[in-house]
Amino acid sequence: MKIYLIRHGQSQANVDPLLYAQLKDHNVPLTDLGKEQSYKAGADLAPKLKKNKPVAVFVSPYKRTRETWNEIKQHLVGYDLREEENPLLREQEYKIFADLK
Repeated sequence: MKIYLIRHGQSQANVDPLLYAQLKDHNVPLTDLGKEQSYKAGADLAPKLKKNKPVAVFVSPYKRTRETWNEIKQHLVGYDLREEENPLLREQEYKIFADLK
């Protein structure tokens, strides 16, 4: 069994951190470059997988990760994909305990 970990493509907040003042973290989308990066990741990943074997995919519900997966899976048509969205798959949430003393 092989495990491939893929981080989301460039997000709009990677380019402009002030975006977090306008959007909640889970709603931050990819940039056009992030979509291109994700699409390329799919092109790089597809030849490493076997069409006759199940492929388990775990993705967070964050917008940028869903967009990343949507770009990647364009290269995986015909593969036996088993997709699971899991809210536990997300980045560390900084400052969630900042007010506790």
